Amino acid sequence: MLGGWLTVIAVVVLLLVAVNFAIFLFACCEYGTSSNKNPWLRSTQTLSAQANDRPSVIMLHGFGGTPKDFRALAELVAGRGFRVVVPAIPDQTGTSFAYRRGRTPPTAYIDWVHDLIRDEAALSGRPPMLVGTSMGGALAVIGAADRGVSKLVLLSPYFSLAVHDQWVTRFTKVLRWIVPVIPKAAKAQISDPDGYREYETGSYLVSLRAFLQLAELAKIARAKAPGLALPILVLASRNDTVASYGVTERLFQGRDQVHMVACDRGNHILTYDFDRERVLTEVVEFLTGETLPQRSS
Repeated sequence: MLGGWLTVIAVVVLLLVAVNFAIFLFACCEYGTSSNKNPWLRSTQTLSAQANDRPSVIMLHGFGGTPKDFRALAELVAGRGFRVVVPAIPDQTGTSFAYRRGRTPPTAYIDWVHDLIRDEAALSGRPPMLVGTSMGGALAVIGAADRGVSKLVLLSPYFSLAVHDQWVTRFTKVLRWIVPVIPKAAKAQISDPDGYREYETGSYLVSLRAFLQLAELAKIARAKAPGLALPILVLASRNDTVASYGVTERLFQGRDQVHMVACDRGNHILTYDFDRERVLTEVVEFLTGETLPQRSS
């Protein structure tokens, strides 16, 4: 009987070793090729302003995302004469080795976004505008609550998982000691097949330690969201399989200065999903105060 159990344990251990080794090899390959990718997939992008009398716009991508998540939007806003900064969030793109992610605590991320806001405010002489999606939405809420910001846009902001948030978080705390890095089931949560094919993820791997840091960051953002007092545009989908629409709705629906738009044809990455043209138009017009000409789908 004892020998049978020992055999089972040995097989399980060998399987775990094999799985972790395969993931490690993939992580090495991803990291080794990251420097050859398009700059929008690996580094901060700055689109210079045509005028110096307008606030900067900072766009923050999501967990495992890249500045390219915002490329179309950034180019539209920059085309209206605004300086746009789309930073590569630390430890999120493939330029960071998957097994080293999760070393950046929430406090460091908060300091990082504070510095961004301070630098752009000093450059233009006025508070910048913030746009954030998913993890970037949580960071944008914290930045707007702590520092001077003129407008805030949230796209599928991450305050909680769409389902079983507490259970998944508790399970992850155990699993990370067994399988510290796991591959993504899909490169993104996008309902539109065309948008899914076009989308390029920052990494195909998820550090469970980094996910736990994200959960802490989301908790801080949830606490700060009720204190926001500035013009806010929120776009989110009830069909989001990543970020909880219900939590976002409870935090923002019916509040003064908040305009909430349901984009229910899409899933999580709204800038690549169905109704993306509507999303881009809503955001650009909110930020610039200018009406865009009708664009074809």
